[in-house]
Formats: sequence, structure tokens, C-alpha cells
Amino acid sequence: MTRRRRGLQGFRNDDRGVAAVELALIGSLFVGAVLNVADVAHYALVTTQVAVASQAAAQASVATCDTTETPVTINCADVAAAVTTAIRGTSLGSAVTLQGGLNEGWYCLNAANTLQYVAAPASKPSNCIAVNDPGSAPALYLRVQAAYAYQPIFPGLTVAAAFPGQIVRTAWMRLL
Repeated sequence: MTRRRRGLQGFRNDDRGVAAVELALIGSLFVGAVLNVADVAHYALVTTQVAVASQAAAQASVATCDTTETPVTINCADVAAAVTTAIRGTSLGSAVTLQGGLNEGWYCLNAANTLQYVAAPASKPSNCIAVNDPGSAPALYLRVQAAYAYQPIFPGLTVAAAFPGQIVRTAWMRLL
């Protein structure tokens, strides 16, 4: 029994390898933090690129079609090609898609100062009576939504797995 006790006593007093165990514990926390930073930064970059793609597509509609061709979804034949080219202009390329097509319509500001749809692009209303503001004139807006299917760099290892899988950003362009 004394021999066994001496063996355990020696094991308990042996501090060789403690630094390696500490490094493994602290190192795994550090690596986890670095992986999370990389994934969150990647998500932020992709989200920004999708927003830029939607803005570029809205701008392309104005650059391609002048105000004499409004509504552009009806009177400007080149708008769809221009928007598709612009939406794929980021480093995400063809992975960014146009969601829901081009949505154009006449809008008025409601009492909460938000745009409210009042008519289709081909039928311009004379005023904003639909939002209880007959003294205001409606404006023609084009809405472009860009979408991207997001995949984390390190799935299952970082918080980015909890982020939405579909990133959608909307851009508005006032045409008239």
C-alpha cells in the first residue's frame, strides 16, 4: 500500500506538461474567437455586397432609361438586361439574384412618412387621396431586391450558423 501511495504522491507532485494543457485550453478559446471573427466579418462583407448590388441595379435602370421612357418596366426594353448585369457586378457575381423582378409603381407618403403603394405604373393617379393627402402628387418608384444564399465559412463552429441563410437587400429609386 505504501508503494501505491508513493506512486500517486509522485504523480500529484509532477508538474511536467501543465503548460501544454494550459496552452491547449487557452489556444482552443483563441482559435474559436478567431474563427467567429472571420465568419462574422465574412457575413458583414457579403451583406454589404448584396446591398451594393441592389443599389447598382436601381442606378442602372436610371442610367439605361431616361425619364421619357417611364414607366421603365413597360417602356424601356433594355432595363432588365441592365439591371441583371449591374446586380452581378460585385465579387459575388451570379450568386446574387434579382428577387421578385423589378417592381415599379406610384407611391405616396402616408401619415407615418413611409411610402405607400397607390397605383400600378401604367395608371398614374392625379393625387395622393389614397393616403388622405389630396394636395400631394404621387411619385414613380422602382424597387429592386437582391438576394444571396449565405453559407458560413465554418458551419457548426461559429455563431454565423445562426445568421439567416438568405440575405435580401432592397433599393429604391425615384424615377419621377
